[in-house]
Amino acid sequence: MCSGKRVWKPQGTAVIEIDISSLEQEIIDELFRSVTYIKMCIILRQSQIQYLRMPNLIQLYSCEPGRPAFTIEGNMQLEVIEVSPMFEWQISYEPFTIIYNPALRQYPPLQQCKYCVYEHNTSKSFFGNECC
Repeated sequence: MCSGKRVWKPQGTAVIEIDISSLEQEIIDELFRSVTYIKMCIILRQSQIQYLRMPNLIQLYSCEPGRPAFTIEGNMQLEVIEVSPMFEWQISYEPFTIIYNPALRQYPPLQQCKYCVYEHNTSKSFFGNECC
């Protein structure tokens, strides 16, 4: 996998999407400890983790235009999302979609992000069957 690598990006024009939802906290910590650059789509949905720490992450790019690079949704125990204080919001287009993570108390300064989606306590069921 990508553990220990500082740059995560596909070869050539390949599109990579990974779902880390079933990974345990220790593996998530190890995966994201050193990474500084990511170009892929990552999904974290209905996981059991409490912390998503990416202390060295500076650049985050989506795998495809119009998709968030990181979808974080329905994680009932997730309390913290952390990126580097030097994260480059102006060049990281559509980095995060963060929906319904009710325990979340610490997250990146999303007001600096033009195309991030953040809905603290909104679940899909709120919208009925017409959404998603």
